[in-house]
Amino acid sequence: MNSTRIPILWALAATAVAAWAGKVIIKLLRRRNAFSVPIVGADIDDIKALKGRYVREADVLLREGYEKFKDGIFQVETPDGPRVFLPRKLAHELKPFNRHEASGMKALADRHIGQYTTIDHESDVMLGAIKIDLNRNLGNFVEDVQYEVAHCFETQFPSCNEWTPIDLHEKLLRVVAQASACIFVGYPMCRNEEWLECSTKFALDVMIGGEKLKQWHPWLRPIAQYLVPEMTRIRGDHQRAFELLLPELEKRSTESHGTGFKSRNDMIEWMQQRAKKLGDKSFDSRELAKLQMLTATAAIHTTRLAIIHALYDLAARREYIGPLRREVLEVTKDNTSILRKQHLTQMRKLDSFMKESQRHNPPSVATFQRKAMIPINLSNGFHIPAGTIVQCNTNILDEAPAEWGDPNVFDAFRFHKLRSKPEDSNKHQFASTSYDSMQFGFGNDACPGRFFASNQIKIILAYILSHYDLKFEDGVVERPRNLMFEVNVLADPAVKVLILDSDYEIRMLTAIVTGATGITGTAIVKALVDTSEYSEVYTLSRSQKSELHPKVKHATLDLQQSAGEMARSLSHIPPVTHIFFCAYLAHPDEGEAARINGTMLSNSLTALKETGKTVDLQCLVLTCGLKQPPNFYYTQQRILERAAEDTVNTWSWTVTYPQDVVGFARGNFMNLMSSLGLYCAVSREMEDSRLVFPGNKKNYLAFNDWTSARYHAEFCLWAGTAQSAKNQRFNVVNGDVQSWQDLWPRLAKRYGCIIPDKMFPSPDGERKAYPGYESGIMKLHPRPPVAEVESQLGLKDEFKQGILYNQIDLTKWARRPDVVKAWESLRDRYGLEQGVWDNATWSFLNFLLGREYSCVASMSKARKMGFNKYADTWAEFQHTLEELEAAKMLPRIAE
Repeated sequence: MNSTRIPILWALAATAVAAWAGKVIIKLLRRRNAFSVPIVGADIDDIKALKGRYVREADVLLREGYEKFKDGIFQVETPDGPRVFLPRKLAHELKPFNRHEASGMKALADRHIGQYTTIDHESDVMLGAIKIDLNRNLGNFVEDVQYEVAHCFETQFPSCNEWTPIDLHEKLLRVVAQASACIFVGYPMCRNEEWLECSTKFALDVMIGGEKLKQWHPWLRPIAQYLVPEMTRIRGDHQRAFELLLPELEKRSTESHGTGFKSRNDMIEWMQQRAKKLGDKSFDSRELAKLQMLTATAAIHTTRLAIIHALYDLAARREYIGPLRREVLEVTKDNTSILRKQHLTQMRKLDSFMKESQRHNPPSVATFQRKAMIPINLSNGFHIPAGTIVQCNTNILDEAPAEWGDPNVFDAFRFHKLRSKPEDSNKHQFASTSYDSMQFGFGNDACPGRFFASNQIKIILAYILSHYDLKFEDGVVERPRNLMFEVNVLADPAVKVLILDSDYEIRMLTAIVTGATGITGTAIVKALVDTSEYSEVYTLSRSQKSELHPKVKHATLDLQQSAGEMARSLSHIPPVTHIFFCAYLAHPDEGEAARINGTMLSNSLTALKETGKTVDLQCLVLTCGLKQPPNFYYTQQRILERAAEDTVNTWSWTVTYPQDVVGFARGNFMNLMSSLGLYCAVSREMEDSRLVFPGNKKNYLAFNDWTSARYHAEFCLWAGTAQSAKNQRFNVVNGDVQSWQDLWPRLAKRYGCIIPDKMFPSPDGERKAYPGYESGIMKLHPRPPVAEVESQLGLKDEFKQGILYNQIDLTKWARRPDVVKAWESLRDRYGLEQGVWDNATWSFLNFLLGREYSCVASMSKARKMGFNKYADTWAEFQHTLEELEAAKMLPRIAE
């Protein structure tokens, strides 16, 4: 054997032995430090594949762990080794520890191997400047930041006179960097191109360089750091930052010794003053430059990402642009659109939108992470050794409190509504941290710069809303899926958002409401009056029955007229953006009802089009009902669809299906609640004050839905602007399922009546009258609508002709001498209108109480598309009865 090869062979053998020994030692160390808690995906032997899943889909992996181990502790294999995840409830136990005991910064630094990337550099000077000085002075910088944001958009963005694709990731990086530098280094340094490039590039070098260095074995990293280009650039970034900042520091030092020196009141000055106060001898110009880089890294990229997520959510749900834009313009209208600190506080809808966007798109799915700097024992007996990083899976939406509503849908104004209660007005803000909102962390070591971030995001979004419209490029029909890199949630950079210069003076919405004196129409008019989004409302009906709000203008119109006659009545009304069609005429013959109501809608649409009222039309909302065909509702819907198609779909439509509407309209006696209230009040006036359920036992025990007119109005306004509601039909019911067996005793209590011991004396199966009264029985349609799908249901020939059975026929009851006498006594005593009794809809109440089946509708479609409100049926009963009593349509009888 060649003697020159022997040293080489020995060297190779020694290297192999050392490598083998190293692996053994590492395995032994891992065994010694391993936790006796389950590993997600432990049934898969391929550790590399598990680590790959963590990199690509940590959100899915953590949800699997949560669903499998729920309130237990589990581990996840990551490229950095196993990570321990605690159930969110244990965050309460880590909350009190300070950063020297359980550090979020140290955990973050470890993830990015901070000892090499230089971010493992906690400084009392930096933390104090952020936590105290920055937060204390945020209000002083609002106008300055707004000015820098405007400068960026004017100089960095192209002219957008037509829809223009924008790379938000690139453009917003500059906007956020300059807006932040305004506070960090002041003017004119905040516009220095080299400084901005250095401060933004440093963070990218840290992230990319850290990931590349992680590919090397820890023992080799001290040498490998010099082989990774980004690691070399990090050292260069620090040197360049020092060189750029030094002239500014020298200039300030010279000025401070001169006359008329004026404090700069920025991060440079705060750090200098705090270092002096702390007696930090290590603090010098080079240290200051390093801290500036670290501060910029913490601020710029997370803020930019939050804004991009918010803009993606706006582009996907453009119905929110109008309300948010109007809020921005409204709060700044008295200050020539210049922002002040109080304006940011007043933008509560925008704050809610930002929080909801962050809830669905957090910066990380594990925003609560801590590195134990001391040994920590948890209440469940789990021991966290010093040096261990633990995290909580903080993005399980299902864990949201019940009062937040459906946690999985995007409800932009969820937190605005939650703050409507006086006691909660300061809760649920974007920058608030709580057990239910850990996007900025939780406890003593929560993100100290969250208030700064909130202001920056709000100022930038307010500028965009005031100056631009935005949408996704063609072909993007829904919010693009986020990308994952480990636990980080990233917006897809391949998606382009298109922006368009918009007129600063935003045109308000306007509306026409037909059938405005009916129950649904009245509620819609009131909702339009109460919202600031609509400037004018035009009501169309044959008569005007109440005083009008200044925003409302009435036009007398008979919808049975020809299109030409209607057009003449509409001549003085300008074009509108929305039409809410609530008018209808009842007729006992279904064919005739379809002809009459179809013609009414068709002629109305023709008249509106011929007089130019639809040139700006965005949406027509048609109120129908939950009845199945044959019914005139379906004739109207076909006419509506054809009309929209004839305009090449320049406007959209939405159809609502309310059920048994509960509401009030002054002078409108065709009202379920007025008839029900009369029955209860007269029963109380009768000798025995018994409140007998006039219908049947099956109906009394059945489950049913009702629709509050107020709730229906809220839905109609939402549907009028919601992108997801375009050209869709929706059930609109309160959202709770009720039964007369619950509601009837409440009515009896309210009216001071007695519930009979035996409500239904007739044996089951027999349709007899309640003793002393006359019953009513009527056959329904020979073939019930559900029979059309009986084969699909596997219930062929099961559906028979329905029967309406009332053990007390209310039409006959209302003519009884003792009943009329009781009514007249109430009328005279309370000064009620005789028309209430003469026009009471007893036959309709017979129908509602005499059905022998349940009637329940699903709101799932509306919930999925973003409408998340509900109404309490009994509360709506109460409210409507009180309105009828106040209008002298019912006697005010105390419980």
